[in-house]
Amino acid sequence: MRETYFILGFHCHQPTGNFGWVIKGAFDRAYKPLIDIIKRHPSVKVVLHYSGCLLDWMEENEPDFLKDIGLLVDAKQIELMGGGYYEPILPIIPEKDRLGQIRMMDKWIKARFNVAPKGFWLAERVWEPHLTNTLHNAGIGYTVVDDSHLKIVGIDPEKKPGYYITEDEGKIISVFPDSEKLRYLIPFHPVEEAIEYIRESSKYGNLVVIMDDGEKFGVWPGTHQWVHQNGWLEKFFNAIEKENSWLKPATFSEYLEEFPPQGRVYIPCATYNEMLKWSGGFFRNYLVKYEESNRMHKRMLYISEKAGSKGEAIKSLYKAQCNCAYWHGIFGGLYLSHLRHGIYEQLIKAQCEIDAEEHKSQDWIEGFKCDIDKDTNDEVILNSKSIWLLIKPSYGGSIIELDNKDKCFNIANTLARYKEDYHSKIQALKQDTIGKEDKISSIHESVQVKEQGLENYLVYDNYQRGIFQDHFFYNTAKAEDFSGAKYKEVGDFLKNPYRVQSINKMKKSVTVSLTRDGLLNLDTSKDPSAFGVKDLAYILGREISPLRGGPLGKSGTPPLGEQVIGVSIDKSITLFPHTKEIRARYLITNKETARGLCFGTSLNLLLKDPALNDMGQMLSIDSIDIKDVWYNQQINISVHRRCSLWYYSIQTVSGSEAGFEKTYQGICMMFYWDFEVEKNSRSLFEIKVKIL
Repeated sequence: MRETYFILGFHCHQPTGNFGWVIKGAFDRAYKPLIDIIKRHPSVKVVLHYSGCLLDWMEENEPDFLKDIGLLVDAKQIELMGGGYYEPILPIIPEKDRLGQIRMMDKWIKARFNVAPKGFWLAERVWEPHLTNTLHNAGIGYTVVDDSHLKIVGIDPEKKPGYYITEDEGKIISVFPDSEKLRYLIPFHPVEEAIEYIRESSKYGNLVVIMDDGEKFGVWPGTHQWVHQNGWLEKFFNAIEKENSWLKPATFSEYLEEFPPQGRVYIPCATYNEMLKWSGGFFRNYLVKYEESNRMHKRMLYISEKAGSKGEAIKSLYKAQCNCAYWHGIFGGLYLSHLRHGIYEQLIKAQCEIDAEEHKSQDWIEGFKCDIDKDTNDEVILNSKSIWLLIKPSYGGSIIELDNKDKCFNIANTLARYKEDYHSKIQALKQDTIGKEDKISSIHESVQVKEQGLENYLVYDNYQRGIFQDHFFYNTAKAEDFSGAKYKEVGDFLKNPYRVQSINKMKKSVTVSLTRDGLLNLDTSKDPSAFGVKDLAYILGREISPLRGGPLGKSGTPPLGEQVIGVSIDKSITLFPHTKEIRARYLITNKETARGLCFGTSLNLLLKDPALNDMGQMLSIDSIDIKDVWYNQQINISVHRRCSLWYYSIQTVSGSEAGFEKTYQGICMMFYWDFEVEKNSRSLFEIKVKIL
């Protein structure tokens, strides 16, 4: 048998904003049992990487665990790998932050364990060629990519194992390809299959590498029983020791010192195969597919530019660069509101630090334009010590971020209901079983549901969610039509641009004034059966006679046609920071008679109030209090004259490591009034949101 070096590595991470009890569960079920097994097998060398999110938690909650790791490092049984401290996707953050995050991790490891990490853990293995320069400049010697990265350029690491060098601007680092095949075998198949694969691989060279998520060894469904209670990992370590005549456990640094590279390689933009499928071939596509991800990302870039070298702001910024909430695949990621909240919480903390530096007085307020989301259209920011408002004139003049800075909470942090490819599987799903006698399924292979009836929640939005979004619809629409995305939007104000007329700053308030000349399209062609002759005449405001032919067809149903009338809206949004109140005022002027319609403004809020948990309607209200039980937020919404209210909980269906599940994304509230107006008349509507 050829002498074969086997590099076994574990990457362990929990995201910014995750619940403490979730991290504690992962520690008890995966992280601690892994170290306990490593200690029992001193001849098996291992590479470990912990993200800074976990290191911070361990420092505070499990300091003795870090001491155990230190002893294993001193014994040279463990090599610690560096990385971006708070696990960012390195290519999508600014260069100064890349270097800052890497050096922060390097400094922490040196201070805690008295060693300098030589390797870099590439979060989600997202590679772009210019990273070579970044990593070299940060003092990194090597990183690990998926073997699929090399297969893209025609190199099969299974047939030509080893490490390769890559270069950018004359800067060089080494790259080790990780075995995708072993990722599926370990720990899901019998130990013998994994050992046999390693044995077969030794025919082609002297190196086999696997470095994978530590959560696979106790946190993923069924793995705690399989890996620890049934002893898979102990058996695997025993097998490594048993095969010591030819199988040599090693670390990356040891292999680098003894063997030359296989050659030079230039790797294009890549990640592991599953991520390529989820992202559409390129990680940055998530910023296109999910506007909510793009909003967080561009807000992060804005903070990065503003933060400069301010210590606390920089630390909060780095935490907000944690990758998990920016994407979605088989893990919840973006779909988990508490992870998005974790990002916004840190962004708002950084914003508060920046504001404190720029505004020395206690009493200040500002309003200005800035293209934060980088779509070439200016947003409007209304900012004070207590409230940050981000208004998007180019998208219906709605608020897309509403920060209660006192609690570092973005009330507008909701998510649209997206159609995902895996939704087609929901109807055919059956509850999977876990824990078969000879193997278990990887989450990439297993299909499970966490609850029944998910098909009833497969509803998709055709617009992004915000606050003060403007709607016109027929008064025959019902709450279930609105929640089910089945109502007809008559106006063209919801997604189209408003023009900014002015931003007026007063002593105790700041107001942005917007205007739009739009249309109401009274189109009956899509659902002609919905209206009878009298209904249609009422809507159009004129007589219709089937005897004279009129606009009715021979069948007596409404025609396949439309009537378009002009409507203009002057919309102002005012921030009163001292009372933490936001007011939207609408002055609507119509050029023709309009009847049978309603005008409404919708608010999408990341709040959880049991009284508003389902779907419902309230008639003739002038005020409502919302008491959030998740984040302890309370707001009051009031209108200047009585209106009706539809409300429903925003539920998405997403995949996670535990199976398909329904996930709460907030509450949608539509405040609406009858819109019965004559030609050239004007209507005034006003709504206020007060944060208590």
